[in-house]
This record gives sequence, structure tokens and C-alpha cells, in this order.
Amino acid sequence: MLRIVPRLLVIAAMLFAGAFAVSAQVDAENGSPNNPDKKHDMPRSFSEILARHRSEQDAKDHDEMLERGNEALKISEQIELSVEKSKQISRQDKDQLDNLERIVIKIRKELGGSDDDEEIEKQPADLADAVKYLQANAAKLLDELKKTTRFSISAAAIQTSNSVLRAVRFLRLKK
Repeated sequence: MLRIVPRLLVIAAMLFAGAFAVSAQVDAENGSPNNPDKKHDMPRSFSEILARHRSEQDAKDHDEMLERGNEALKISEQIELSVEKSKQISRQDKDQLDNLERIVIKIRKELGGSDDDEEIEKQPADLADAVKYLQANAAKLLDELKKTTRFSISAAAIQTSNSVLRAVRFLRLKK
């Protein structure tokens, strides 16, 4: 019996070590962290749905930005026509300038730009020149936006949006 006790202890130790090693392992179906084939957060179909949704949202956001560019151009054309007729900026024109500023700030923000606080390169001589400068830059902004894709950032479009904003601020201060 003395000979059996050490053998039983060795066998018990081996069984204990084996059981410990086996319990530390988790199979792939129960969420093994070492399984590279398994997605951590979501099933494959769910991640595909999210990717498609993000893509559709990006396309929608880009289309909305182009619509804002068209709207900015229309507003600048309306202001130009109004100033040509009356030779001054009316209250309605100032409201349209505020609306134009909001739209162009949204466009610039979506492009990833910020305010550059520069002055207009060449100060317009009179109100008509300032309005023409505004309208020309709004048209240029729309052209730059049309050249972009939803995957790109256009430095030229950001600079043009800043030019439009400078013109708006200049016209707002012009009496």
C-alpha cells in the first residue's frame, strides 16, 4: 500500500494539471479571443450593413453639400440683381447675406476648413463691384464643389468659401 500512495499522488497531480490546462482553453464557438476568424463585436452581415449605411450617408451628405452650393449661388445672384436695381443693400439683402453666410459656413465645415481671417485681396471700389466679387466667388465655390467627391477634401473649395465669407462680411459692413 505504501507503493500505491506515491503512484496515486502522481496520477492525481497529472489529472489536476490536465484538468486545469483544459479548463483554461475556450473553444471557438464560445468566443475564444485567440480566434482571428471571429469578429469581436458583430457578425459579418451586420458590419456589412453598417458599412453600406455609412456609404449611403456619405453620398447623401455630399449631395446636400452640392445643394447648399447651388443655393449659395442663387442667393448671390438674387443679391446682385437687387443691388443692380436699387444701388444699395436693402434689409432683405442683409437677411439674404446672413443666410448665405450660414450656408457657406456649413459647406466650409463639411469640407474640414476653418476661418482664415484674411482681408479681401483687392478691395472692391464700390458696392456693385463687391456684389460681383461675391457672385463670382459663389459660382467658383459651386464649381469647386462639383469637382470634389465624397472621399476628397478640396483646399481650393475651402479657400473659395473663405473668399465668399469675406465678401459677405465686407458687404454687411458696407453702407
